[in-house]
Amino acid sequence: MQQAQREKPYQPSQRVLVVDDDEDFAASLKDMLELADYQAAVANSPSEVSDVIAAFQPSVALIDIKLGGHDGTRLANRLRTEHPQLLCVMMSAFTSAEAAIEALRQGAYDYLRKPFHDDDLFATLGRCFQRLSLEAQTHEAQTSLKHRNEELEQINGRLQRVVAWMQRANAVESVPALLTCLLDQLTAECNASGGSVYIADGDAFALVHETGARHAYPTLPTQSTDHGIYGRLIATQEPVYVDGAIELNRHGRSGWPGYEGESVVAFPLPDGRGGLSGVTALHSRRDLRFSEQDREICLILIAFAVEVIRMLETHEERIELEAQFQHTQKMESLGQLTGGVAHDFNNFLASILGYTELAALRVRDRDDETYEYLQQIGSAGKRASDVIAKMMAFSRMEPSRASAIDVPAALSDVISMLNVSLPSSIELQASVPDTLPPVVVDPVNLHQMVMNLCINARDAMSGKGRITVSADVFEAVRETCTSCKVGFSGNFVELRVTDNGSGMSEAVAARAFEPFFTTKEVGKGTGMGLALIHGMMHEAGGHILLRSSEGTGTAFSLLFPPASIAATDSPATQRSSAHIRAERLSGHALVVDDDPSIARLIGQCLKQRGCEALIMNDSREALATLKDTDQHLAMLIADLTMPGLTGVDLIQQAASLRPGMPTILMTGYNTDQYGDMLDSVGASGFIRKPFRLSAFVELVEQHWP
Repeated sequence: MQQAQREKPYQPSQRVLVVDDDEDFAASLKDMLELADYQAAVANSPSEVSDVIAAFQPSVALIDIKLGGHDGTRLANRLRTEHPQLLCVMMSAFTSAEAAIEALRQGAYDYLRKPFHDDDLFATLGRCFQRLSLEAQTHEAQTSLKHRNEELEQINGRLQRVVAWMQRANAVESVPALLTCLLDQLTAECNASGGSVYIADGDAFALVHETGARHAYPTLPTQSTDHGIYGRLIATQEPVYVDGAIELNRHGRSGWPGYEGESVVAFPLPDGRGGLSGVTALHSRRDLRFSEQDREICLILIAFAVEVIRMLETHEERIELEAQFQHTQKMESLGQLTGGVAHDFNNFLASILGYTELAALRVRDRDDETYEYLQQIGSAGKRASDVIAKMMAFSRMEPSRASAIDVPAALSDVISMLNVSLPSSIELQASVPDTLPPVVVDPVNLHQMVMNLCINARDAMSGKGRITVSADVFEAVRETCTSCKVGFSGNFVELRVTDNGSGMSEAVAARAFEPFFTTKEVGKGTGMGLALIHGMMHEAGGHILLRSSEGTGTAFSLLFPPASIAATDSPATQRSSAHIRAERLSGHALVVDDDPSIARLIGQCLKQRGCEALIMNDSREALATLKDTDQHLAMLIADLTMPGLTGVDLIQQAASLRPGMPTILMTGYNTDQYGDMLDSVGASGFIRKPFRLSAFVELVEQHWP
């Protein structure tokens, strides 16, 4: 607050006191002084001196050494003690040099011997007043230095408190806690009556903390239209200083209802992006005002707080980005693991289903249950193959056939199927507008996603409750995708599935999209449903929002970016198939697969069609065989991924070693994904594992020479 007023510096007056018991001499000396523009007064005895000095306030005293029965030297000594700023000049007509020296020793400033010439008098007085002027200047300089030192000590103390607060502020872990700490420090440092601090929260400023009378409003608009203090502060983003009742009334009392006649200071907290992250203000008691130093200290504290806020926000953003990165890495790792496992399982299933089909052909005409058993094995293998397809979709090894689709029409088909498949104990409600922007997505994927969510909702309600399927446009503002943890904003088409079931805990919701994670009993769920939706949604460029809590139900929002231009269907390349040959095949085929069971299976299949299979599990040995011109070969059948040489490498070598020989490539991955590559290397055909033997034979017969 405002500091106390400084002492006024001493300024010498042109006033001279004449002390002499000779009244005529004293009067004539007074007249002489006044003629020279000095102010003069007379005292004819020591007893009169104190009263005259009190009334006249002289700067110089002309004192006679002999004052009747009194010693003028002693009087001069006493006066210098009582009035340090008074200069005494001794006068005498009968004084020796020793007496003059003694007078000077007793405190006299100078000495005049009667009778003296007026030039001597005025020269002596000139020296006296020059000395007094120098003393006044020295006194003023000393006083100024003293006050400056006091100010510096005060500033040093305040800055030490500021530094101590900065150290505490650096340890604060949240913006609201920092703003609370800031306001407490501002209030204490400026001895304010109270104050308030607000933080930006959407389209308003929310009160974080207040001190003093606690009259602050709970919220303030970010776009204030009034002319009050906060309105001016928000509009200009500059500090506002209001001093007293007149100023306060002129600016309005926004933020401080009931205060009158007080000083107010208000400060913005800029966010570094042209806006405000918050605002704060202080108000004083009526008898005190905020000093310039108070304002400067406030600006220092606020500037540091703004930097800490930015660091906290950056730290929070970094933590969020690290979490997103870790989640992305985790999902990518799971995707790679899932894709690798799916590929290996496809090889296993190829053997299981292939040999099961061969065995079924052998026992088909028997009158026992063996054939039925084999059929059950084949059905189980087919179900396993469907699970593998889901795993590959999660790992994005299965490309979608996306096109711009009409959402209301697509949902109408899904809802019709749900009405049939859901039990009557579950109420299905639909809220879909007639028109919505089209979205680019595989219609099969869309159908499967909505079905999966509704089946999960059915299970969460234990077969009884309400499921709502709705769609609408959705404007996302700083949302975070539940499955990939990435922040996003923009316009989307929302497909929403809501249930009033048991809901999810926060821990379960955090893992909901992980593959193989399930809360269902063993045998009642694979844990791939939501993981599959994760893969499909992000392949479509969309995001997922999951809102759920235990006992309150669950809501899934599938957010698709609207299609600006309707896409056309891009079905996979269709390859024509020739009629199955009626005659048996003849010749030799080179079969290369690092999995011995699959290689033998293919050999058995070819043998049943009449041709011989040369089976190899090492692609390098197979290359040596291709180079052997004595070995007659009608076809090369190779797996895509093998150690040493890949199937592509082998086919490329075969094209130069045996021009015109047909080649077939097998893979556990999706054939559409590798179609362009396979065409470029010249493969005659390819087939995906696991395959039905009849489909494999058809492909071989189609390309057999």
